[in-house]
Amino acid sequence: MSYSKAEEIRAKMRDRDAWRFGMYNYIALARVAPILQAFAKKGTKAGDYPERPLYMEQEEKQVETVRPAEMTEEEYLNTPEMVKKAEMVLNHLELLQRTYQIDQLNKKCEKRISDGNEQ
Repeated sequence: MSYSKAEEIRAKMRDRDAWRFGMYNYIALARVAPILQAFAKKGTKAGDYPERPLYMEQEEKQVETVRPAEMTEEEYLNTPEMVKKAEMVLNHLELLQRTYQIDQLNKKCEKRISDGNEQ
């Protein structure tokens, strides 16, 4: 893979992460908006925080599809529904990979901090 293609993929990932971060902020502000109003009634409460990440809710809404007999496997895999499912799986795997990378960095930092305190 060329460097420019890899950079394009990283830019798309950053853009998607920024969008997701903005969506979480939007949801959080929408949940607390009722109590931030100047003339809110006494006893007004903020909405509940979402129980699951957004991508999990999207996965649950997906309906299993069955490949029609007249379609080849390649045609079926290139249908918009299957492409969307594949993108969701890839997004989930990327998220898991980033979580793992962050955990590894945290472990390295903790080790360096503990090694520095022992000296």
